[in-house]
Amino acid sequence: MKEVVHCEMPRIVTYEEVLTDEFCEDIIKRFTEAGMNPEAGYESAQQSDGQVHPGIEQRSISWDTPHEIRMEFWKKIEEVAGIPVNWIEAGDIYRYDESQFFALHVDYPLNPDRINYYKNGGDRRFTAIFYLNDGYEGGDLDFPELGFTVKCKKRSMTLLEYDYEDEAINASSIHESTPITKGEKWICANFISNGKVPK
Repeated sequence: MKEVVHCEMPRIVTYEEVLTDEFCEDIIKRFTEAGMNPEAGYESAQQSDGQVHPGIEQRSISWDTPHEIRMEFWKKIEEVAGIPVNWIEAGDIYRYDESQFFALHVDYPLNPDRINYYKNGGDRRFTAIFYLNDGYEGGDLDFPELGFTVKCKKRSMTLLEYDYEDEAINASSIHESTPITKGEKWICANFISNGKVPK
Protein backbone atom coordinates (compact mmCIF):
# COMPACT_ATOMS: atom_id res chain seq x y z
CA MET A 1 0.00 0.00 0.00
CA LYS A 2 1.25 3.47 -0.90
CA GLU A 3 0.14 6.60 0.98
CA VAL A 4 -0.05 9.85 -1.00
CA VAL A 5 -0.62 12.96 1.15
CA HIS A 6 -2.25 15.69 -0.95
CA CYS A 7 -2.76 18.19 1.87
CA GLU A 8 -2.06 18.34 5.62
CA MET A 9 -4.62 20.96 6.66
CA PRO A 10 -7.26 19.86 5.96
CA ARG A 11 -5.78 16.40 5.74
CA ILE A 12 -6.52 14.72 2.42
CA VAL A 13 -4.71 11.49 1.63
CA THR A 14 -4.99 8.67 -0.89
CA TYR A 15 -4.10 5.08 -0.03
CA GLU A 16 -3.30 3.18 -3.20
CA GLU A 17 -3.85 -0.53 -3.88
CA VAL A 18 -6.07 -1.21 -0.86
CA LEU A 19 -8.59 -3.31 -2.84
CA THR A 20 -8.13 -6.17 -5.28
CA ASP A 21 -9.17 -6.13 -8.92
CA GLU A 22 -11.41 -9.13 -8.28
CA PHE A 23 -13.24 -7.39 -5.42
CA CYS A 24 -13.81 -4.22 -7.45
CA GLU A 25 -15.07 -6.13 -10.47
CA ASP A 26 -17.41 -8.23 -8.33
CA ILE A 27 -18.95 -5.12 -6.74
CA ILE A 28 -19.56 -3.52 -10.15
CA LYS A 29 -21.09 -6.76 -11.49
CA ARG A 30 -23.40 -7.11 -8.46
CA PHE A 31 -24.72 -3.58 -8.63
CA THR A 32 -25.03 -3.55 -12.40
CA GLU A 33 -27.27 -6.60 -12.10
CA ALA A 34 -29.21 -5.15 -9.14
CA GLY A 35 -29.74 -1.79 -10.84
CA MET A 36 -29.14 1.70 -9.49
CA ASN A 37 -31.40 4.52 -8.32
CA PRO A 38 -31.02 7.47 -10.74
CA GLU A 39 -33.32 9.66 -8.58
CA ALA A 40 -31.17 9.40 -5.45
CA GLY A 41 -30.34 13.10 -5.57
CA TYR A 42 -33.76 13.82 -4.13
CA GLU A 43 -32.96 11.70 -1.08
CA SER A 44 -29.64 13.48 -0.65
CA ALA A 45 -31.43 16.81 -0.81
CA GLN A 46 -33.65 15.81 2.09
CA GLN A 47 -30.80 14.40 4.15
CA SER A 48 -28.46 17.32 3.55
CA ASP A 49 -31.05 19.98 4.42
CA GLY A 50 -30.96 21.21 0.84
CA GLN A 51 -27.19 21.60 0.44
CA VAL A 52 -27.19 18.81 -2.15
CA HIS A 53 -29.88 18.90 -4.85
CA PRO A 54 -30.34 17.49 -8.35
CA GLY A 55 -28.70 20.55 -9.89
CA ILE A 56 -25.51 19.67 -8.01
CA GLU A 57 -25.66 15.90 -7.82
CA GLN A 58 -26.06 13.97 -11.08
CA ARG A 59 -25.27 10.32 -10.52
CA SER A 60 -26.94 7.02 -9.61
CA ILE A 61 -26.79 5.48 -6.13
CA SER A 62 -27.39 1.86 -5.15
CA TRP A 63 -30.99 1.10 -4.24
CA ASP A 64 -29.71 -0.69 -1.17
CA THR A 65 -26.22 -1.70 -0.13
CA PRO A 66 -26.35 -4.87 1.99
CA HIS A 67 -24.75 -4.58 5.41
CA GLU A 68 -22.24 -7.34 4.67
CA ILE A 69 -20.92 -5.40 1.65
CA ARG A 70 -20.74 -2.17 3.64
CA MET A 71 -18.78 -4.04 6.32
CA GLU A 72 -16.18 -5.14 3.79
CA PHE A 73 -15.46 -1.49 2.97
CA TRP A 74 -15.74 -0.36 6.60
CA LYS A 75 -13.25 -2.97 7.82
CA LYS A 76 -10.86 -1.77 5.12
CA ILE A 77 -11.24 1.83 6.39
CA GLU A 78 -10.44 0.65 9.90
CA GLU A 79 -7.46 -1.39 8.69
CA VAL A 80 -5.97 1.32 6.49
CA ALA A 81 -6.80 4.52 8.40
CA GLY A 82 -7.37 3.30 11.96
CA ILE A 83 -10.92 4.71 12.11
CA PRO A 84 -13.28 2.59 14.25
CA VAL A 85 -16.02 0.84 12.30
CA ASN A 86 -18.62 2.08 14.81
CA TRP A 87 -17.91 5.68 13.78
CA ILE A 88 -19.01 5.05 10.20
CA GLU A 89 -22.43 6.50 9.43
CA ALA A 90 -23.19 5.30 5.92
CA GLY A 91 -21.74 3.78 2.78
CA ASP A 92 -23.15 3.20 -0.68
CA ILE A 93 -22.16 2.44 -4.25
CA TYR A 94 -22.32 5.29 -6.77
CA ARG A 95 -22.10 5.31 -10.57
CA TYR A 96 -21.40 8.34 -12.76
CA ASP A 97 -22.39 8.00 -16.42
CA GLU A 98 -21.20 10.22 -19.26
CA SER A 99 -21.89 13.92 -18.57
CA GLN A 100 -22.71 13.25 -14.90
CA PHE A 101 -20.90 15.01 -12.08
CA PHE A 102 -21.09 16.16 -8.47
CA ALA A 103 -20.61 19.93 -8.42
CA LEU A 104 -18.87 21.93 -5.69
CA HIS A 105 -19.97 20.97 -2.17
CA VAL A 106 -18.68 20.19 1.30
CA ASP A 107 -19.39 16.85 2.95
CA TYR A 108 -20.05 18.09 6.47
CA PRO A 109 -23.57 19.44 7.14
CA LEU A 110 -24.00 23.19 7.26
CA ASN A 111 -26.85 22.79 9.76
CA PRO A 112 -26.02 19.65 11.79
CA ASP A 113 -28.91 20.12 14.20
CA ARG A 114 -31.32 19.63 11.27
CA ILE A 115 -29.80 16.40 9.99
CA ASN A 116 -31.56 13.13 10.77
CA TYR A 117 -29.01 10.39 10.12
CA TYR A 118 -26.44 10.64 12.92
CA LYS A 119 -26.99 7.28 14.55
CA ASN A 120 -23.56 7.51 16.19
CA GLY A 121 -23.92 11.07 17.43
CA GLY A 122 -21.74 14.03 16.59
CA ASP A 123 -20.86 15.63 13.29
CA ARG A 124 -19.20 14.23 10.20
CA ARG A 125 -15.44 14.15 10.47
CA PHE A 126 -14.26 12.09 7.49
CA THR A 127 -15.27 10.95 4.02
CA ALA A 128 -13.70 7.79 2.59
CA ILE A 129 -14.06 7.21 -1.16
CA PHE A 130 -13.05 3.92 -2.78
CA TYR A 131 -12.48 3.86 -6.55
CA LEU A 132 -13.70 0.68 -8.21
CA ASN A 133 -12.76 1.07 -11.87
CA ASP A 134 -10.69 2.90 -14.42
CA GLY A 135 -10.95 3.27 -18.19
CA TYR A 136 -13.11 6.41 -18.09
CA GLU A 137 -12.26 10.04 -18.81
CA GLY A 138 -13.05 13.00 -16.57
CA GLY A 139 -14.39 12.36 -13.08
CA ASP A 140 -11.43 13.83 -11.23
CA LEU A 141 -11.76 14.90 -7.58
CA ASP A 142 -10.98 18.61 -7.66
CA PHE A 143 -10.25 20.90 -4.68
CA PRO A 144 -10.23 24.44 -6.14
CA GLU A 145 -9.61 26.25 -2.84
CA LEU A 146 -6.62 24.03 -2.11
CA GLY A 147 -5.26 24.10 -5.66
CA PHE A 148 -4.98 20.41 -6.52
CA THR A 149 -6.85 17.58 -8.21
CA VAL A 150 -6.86 13.91 -7.25
CA LYS A 151 -6.65 11.55 -10.21
CA CYS A 152 -8.87 8.68 -9.08
CA LYS A 153 -7.15 5.29 -9.34
CA LYS A 154 -8.86 1.91 -9.30
CA ARG A 155 -8.34 -0.01 -6.01
CA SER A 156 -7.48 3.14 -4.03
CA MET A 157 -9.18 5.03 -1.20
CA THR A 158 -9.12 8.80 -0.70
CA LEU A 159 -9.77 10.05 2.83
CA LEU A 160 -10.93 13.63 3.52
CA GLU A 161 -10.81 14.98 7.07
CA TYR A 162 -12.71 18.01 8.36
CA ASP A 163 -14.42 18.99 11.66
CA TYR A 164 -11.57 21.34 12.57
CA GLU A 165 -12.23 24.16 15.04
CA ASP A 166 -11.19 26.65 12.34
CA GLU A 167 -14.20 26.95 10.04
CA ALA A 168 -12.03 28.35 7.24
CA ILE A 169 -10.07 25.08 7.19
CA ASN A 170 -13.30 23.10 6.98
CA ALA A 171 -14.63 25.31 4.19
CA SER A 172 -11.42 24.90 2.19
CA SER A 173 -12.30 21.20 1.73
CA ILE A 174 -14.97 22.18 -0.83
CA HIS A 175 -14.63 19.81 -3.78
CA GLU A 176 -16.28 18.41 -6.87
CA SER A 177 -16.27 15.35 -9.08
CA THR A 178 -15.76 16.75 -12.56
CA PRO A 179 -18.03 15.58 -15.42
CA ILE A 180 -17.43 12.20 -16.99
CA THR A 181 -16.56 12.74 -20.63
CA LYS A 182 -16.21 9.07 -21.61
CA GLY A 183 -17.24 5.81 -19.98
CA GLU A 184 -18.58 5.42 -16.44
CA LYS A 185 -17.07 5.80 -12.98
CA TRP A 186 -17.87 3.55 -10.01
CA ILE A 187 -17.09 4.45 -6.39
CA CYS A 188 -18.07 3.55 -2.85
CA ALA A 189 -18.50 6.65 -0.66
CA ASN A 190 -18.54 6.37 3.14
CA PHE A 191 -19.26 9.04 5.77
CA ILE A 192 -17.76 8.96 9.24
CA SER A 193 -18.73 10.78 12.43
CA ASN A 194 -16.49 12.12 15.18
CA GLY A 195 -18.29 9.95 17.70
CA LYS A 196 -19.27 12.90 19.89
CA VAL A 197 -22.87 13.28 20.96
CA PRO A 198 -23.98 16.92 20.45
CA LYS A 199 -25.11 18.87 23.53
